[in-house]
Amino acid sequence: MNRMMIIPVIMLTLLGSQTALGGNNTYTAPVARPTPKNTSTAVQYSVMGTLLIGGVGTLLILDGAKGMGADEGEVALGIGIGALGVVLGPSFGHAYADRPKPMKGSWLRLAGAAVTGLGLAGMGMADSFGNDEGAGVYVIMGIGGALYLYGAVSDVASLGRSVEQYNRRHGFSKVRIRPCYFAQHDAVGLKLTIGID
Repeated sequence: MNRMMIIPVIMLTLLGSQTALGGNNTYTAPVARPTPKNTSTAVQYSVMGTLLIGGVGTLLILDGAKGMGADEGEVALGIGIGALGVVLGPSFGHAYADRPKPMKGSWLRLAGAAVTGLGLAGMGMADSFGNDEGAGVYVIMGIGGALYLYGAVSDVASLGRSVEQYNRRHGFSKVRIRPCYFAQHDAVGLKLTIGID
């Protein structure tokens, strides 16, 4: 056999044996490596998620309620979307930090929204019976608002802890480089700090 024919025959034999043996011919996508998370980004997710979804709900409510022929379906949809935004929105930062389970604040906001809804229903019932809305209805709505506010603040306040837990779980150290003024040398430079747990 000619020497030039041996190389292609060997190549085809090896290729054929690989296929016959069921070699790994499938493509697997590369796995994305985790990147460190940032607390300010988590806060942006929480605030913007609440404002955007709550804003869409508000716009739907306003659009459905304008004019004499109010569109009750659009108003109900706006109330539902807005309620989802204000109840779930502050937890979006925790989902960003890979902690998507409902937080304590989500349950408090849900309870606050329910108590406020009861207060509004009480106000509507008092109106239909021709009674004055007593101070009790406003107290109930105030309690609901306070529960909601406490839930939102506690979720946003604990975002840093969630981001820190994510970074620690994925092996990211607390290395920080920031500009600094060094008084003893009367110079500006970069300061490297490393947190060790």
